[in-house]
Order: sequence, then structure tokens, then C-alpha cells
Amino acid sequence: MSRSTMRAGRGSNGASPASSSRPRCLRQWGEPMVATAVVSVTSIGSGVVRLICRERSPWKVRSVAFDAVCGIGFGVVLALLYLAIRFIR
Repeated sequence: MSRSTMRAGRGSNGASPASSSRPRCLRQWGEPMVATAVVSVTSIGSGVVRLICRERSPWKVRSVAFDAVCGIGFGVVLALLYLAIRFIR
């Protein structure tokens, strides 16, 4: 390895150490995609839990249908919004 690559903080293959230590999904899609997916799946999951548990649910805001539609709808809309923004670029 030459001195110029050592000073630049790059490995022998030319990739920076920070990007090569990230998991493959983060390098390929980036942090916004992963963060959006986590929030979206969590929201959809909370709506499904509310549907399954009904009256034994750990939280009750309004009716079962309202809570489920809000949770599942938010997750789906968030994922679609992210994809729409990504396709515009």
C-alpha cells in the first residue's frame, strides 16, 4: 500500500474503512431506507397487534378499527411515500 492511500485513510482495495465496515444492506440502500422500513414495519405490526388482541390490547386510543387503520395505514403510506420520493430522483 502506498503512502498516499495510507494518508487518505483508505484500505488496499481503495474503499474507505467506514463504508466497508457497514452491513451490505446499509451500503446498498442507505440509512434512510432502513430507518423508513423499521418505522413502517413497526407501525404495521402495532396495527396488527391491536386487531388480534382487540379488547385485551395493551393500548386503547379509540375503537379497534380506528387504531388498526391508523397503525397499518401509517405504515403503508410511509413506505409508499418513501418509494415515491426515491423514484422521483
